Amino acid sequence: SDQLEYLWESSPNIISALDRDSIIVILENSDDFVVVVTNPEFGCVSDPVIISVLVNHVTAEVSADTTTIVVTKSTTLTVDGNFDANAKILWSTGQTTETITVSPVTTTTYCVTITDEDGCTAEDCIEILVLDPACDETDIFIPNAFSPHDNNNVNDVFRPRGKYLETVEIIIYDRWGKQLFQEKGDTQVNWDGTHKGAYLGPDAFVYVVKVVCQNQKIFEKAGNVTIIR
Repeated sequence: SDQLEYLWESSPNIISALDRDSIIVILENSDDFVVVVTNPEFGCVSDPVIISVLVNHVTAEVSADTTTIVVTKSTTLTVDGNFDANAKILWSTGQTTETITVSPVTTTTYCVTITDEDGCTAEDCIEILVLDPACDETDIFIPNAFSPHDNNNVNDVFRPRGKYLETVEIIIYDRWGKQLFQEKGDTQVNWDGTHKGAYLGPDAFVYVVKVVCQNQKIFEKAGNVTIIR
């Protein structure tokens, strides 16, 4: 009302006039402000009114082991920040722990909200990019020649290469169908151009390659590879 007079108790945090119905404050920490209201027309003076202003110091920051995964794989999300052990954690998944493991099948944004005992909140989000590679010749390269044991450490072994491979199996036959080599394992499986410890070639050989990609898709191919000396 225009008839009311206001007087705020002086505070170094108040940067506006003290005789207004509202004040402007700058705060680093929570504080209380006191105002007395007077109605000169009737001579009424209110009891001191205390207004508490709560400063939110809660922060949240989400990190991930990796922000890009292949479908069927998982990544671990962790929330850090300025909050104590009594704060409540709530992920968009419904989980309530500081660390969670997720396995999205499509690109997904995960958010977490931290709420402290005073009701102050902070939120952060992170996007996990999910890839679903074709697991075909667009993703996998199989050489048609290699030059083992030529002392230049370049193109010394035969193996498929690709970004999203998980396991590899290689079988090698000579031109008459005799099996010379077979091995199955991780992405480093390779043939070094030998049979029973002896160097082979130069010649052409038949390979059968089977690859399981990280999304569990399977790629198989047979073809020829030439040893160059």
